Formats: sequence, C-alpha cells, structure tokens
Amino acid sequence: MFAIPVVAVYFGVLGFLAGATLGTLGAALVLRWRLTFPLVVRAVVLGGLAFLLFMQLGGWAASRAYSLNGRPMDVGSSGESLWLRNRIAEHELLLCVCSSVLVGVLVGVIRTRTERARTGVRRMPKVPPADN
Repeated sequence: MFAIPVVAVYFGVLGFLAGATLGTLGAALVLRWRLTFPLVVRAVVLGGLAFLLFMQLGGWAASRAYSLNGRPMDVGSSGESLWLRNRIAEHELLLCVCSSVLVGVLVGVIRTRTERARTGVRRMPKVPPADN
C-alpha cells in the first residue's frame, strides 16, 4: 500500500539530484572559475526543477501514447494526431538532460550579462602596448 508513494518519491529525488548536477555543470561550463555559492544554489534548484518538469512531461506523453502491435502510431483511433506526443515519449531522457544543462547555462549567461551591466566593463584581453 505504501510502496507506490515511496517509489514515486525515490524517483523524484533521483530526478532532482540528476537535474541539479547537470544544471551545476552547465553553469560551470559558462562561468568556469567565477562560480560562486549563490550561483551554484540557483543552478542546482533551477536545474533540478527543469529535470522534474520534463520528466513529468515525458511521463504524461508516455502514458497517453498509442501503439498497435508494438509500434507507435502517429494517428489515434479517433483520428487525433499523436506525432508530437510520441516523440516526447521517445526522447524523454534527452529532453530532461538538455533542459537541465540549458537552465544552468542560462544562469551563467544571465549572471555574466548583469555583471557587465553593473560594472560597465567588458573583460577585454590584455594587449601589450605597441612599440613606437
């Protein structure tokens, strides 16, 4: 009786941790050594939530997919188009991973743009002075 909710919570926690890890890696990809604790927390939370959101979307699509003799059908028995729903169900893991990494990259890009707007300085490469 209590096994199903425990399994659902277990998969939810694992999905959140996977998304948190991928979101942090995405932010670290953009920010490299400038990664700070508040940005890591933001990337962890948003990456985990993105993974859970797309995991739910994939579960919804997989539960409503229509197949005939083991093959997914793009048109249901009532004539509705199921092409997008079947593709979401097929590529659920790819959508989850890409969304978490993309959210982490966006956290890093937004941080970089706000830092540039706040300081008004772009990080230009140091060029040695020209000899006259």
